[in-house]
Amino acid sequence: MCIATALPAVAFAAAPTVSSFTPTDNATDVPVSTSTLSITFNQVVQGSGGTISLKRSSDNSLIEAIAVPDAQVTGSGTDTISIALTAPINEYNAGLYVQIDSGTFRNGAGEAYVGIADTTTWNFTTESLAAPAVAELTPADNSAAVSVNAQSLTIVFDKVVRGGPGNITVKKAGDDSVFEAIAANSGQVSGSGSTTVTVSLSASLSERAKSFYVHIASNAFHNIAGVFYTGIADTTTWNFTTEDFDSPTGGGSGKNYRRKLQALRAATSGSSGDLGIVELYSTAEKDTLSDSGELLESQVPDDEDDLEELSEDETEDETEDKTVEEDRSPTEPDQPSISVYKVEYKFKRRVCKRVASNFRLDEVMMERVNKRLHARFRFTCSNQGLPL
Repeated sequence: MCIATALPAVAFAAAPTVSSFTPTDNATDVPVSTSTLSITFNQVVQGSGGTISLKRSSDNSLIEAIAVPDAQVTGSGTDTISIALTAPINEYNAGLYVQIDSGTFRNGAGEAYVGIADTTTWNFTTESLAAPAVAELTPADNSAAVSVNAQSLTIVFDKVVRGGPGNITVKKAGDDSVFEAIAANSGQVSGSGSTTVTVSLSASLSERAKSFYVHIASNAFHNIAGVFYTGIADTTTWNFTTEDFDSPTGGGSGKNYRRKLQALRAATSGSSGDLGIVELYSTAEKDTLSDSGELLESQVPDDEDDLEELSEDETEDETEDKTVEEDRSPTEPDQPSISVYKVEYKFKRRVCKRVASNFRLDEVMMERVNKRLHARFRFTCSNQGLPL
């Protein structure tokens, strides 16, 4: 007779499983500065041999593969394993995933962690980097009196950018014709990899009193994450007008506006009967000029310092009595002085038409000419060419 005897049950340890990942699975906005990944198991594990791989979701390309055991992998003999990457992730807007070979980690009984072979068990997305935005433009938008000698444009972005295949196109506002189109990744564009980009034109703007605007293609500049600047497609976001008068520096400083004011001679070339009697006492020549044919040209200072001194004297002149001084002798006034009997309206009208024609687009010059007219003739001109 056989008697059955029950054998004692043998306990087998279950294979390790993961309790949590860091970054967590499906995490978003993971900092690009992240340089460590970690795994928490449900039990103590040992590294036993295998590879941990970090890959890009976009094309399955490998960022880094780390063998186990390795100094970059710590925590063996505990339930938490830390994986130190060689460098921070440093990729914006990137989808990433981690794969782990089966058997890379085992428990004390030798049971192996099954590993990760797919792209979804442990995946996450790094933080976004906003598209570049413009911080400053040169010439500034809506600027006037831009030098006709200007041969470059400058764009300052709020973050580092790189040039793409899109164009920067300078156009003439009058007929929308193209002045020049330049690819952002061409040799005419410098500063790629920085926040400041300089666009070198093949030729200077050259045309006086000409309005321009700039278009920038939506694929011209992108940040380090590959996100493109939205670009400029209208006529107003970046537009400017060139100077309409000469200046020695080419920058419209006004130091050499003598030549431009000579255009006013035609407006003051009438007879004394038309203009009234105007006398100019000159300290340089000790003589008297009449009929005002050379008046405005003679009064133009050679530089800004003279202009400031003359403006101060003109302000003082405004408080003086303008009565006739027929016998007055030219005895060394600080600046040329004028005695005015009367100015006929048609003289005012003719001068104002010329002033408006030449200076209405330049506030600085308009103010200077009007200050001179008021001090000498007691009238000013509107932008519409009317005496005030």
